[in-house]
Amino acid sequence: MQKNIKKDEDVKKRLENQIKALDENTKKRITDITNKLKKMQREIKEKDAENEELEKKARDLKQAVESRQQIIDLKSAASNDGGNDPAKKFKEVANQRKMMDVIKQ
Repeated sequence: MQKNIKKDEDVKKRLENQIKALDENTKKRITDITNKLKKMQREIKEKDAENEELEKKARDLKQAVESRQQIIDLKSAASNDGGNDPAKKFKEVANQRKMMDVIKQ
């Protein structure tokens, strides 16, 4: 009977040690996964901010290109409207004002 009790106690200790080791391993894995998740979330935030910044730059560049195109169009319209005709001169002055307004934007 004593042998069986001793044997049962040994099995119990071995199983308790296994449970303890598995529990520690599980906690470590949970910590590792949580850290990876936090890192990925931080990287996602950084990428979102970078994307927003790039989209803003793209919008600004597009607006600059459109403004330059308007200036080029107004300059070509002004150069085509030459002569002594007062109506043409009026259009030329109006186009120059439009160019100044576009430049000020």
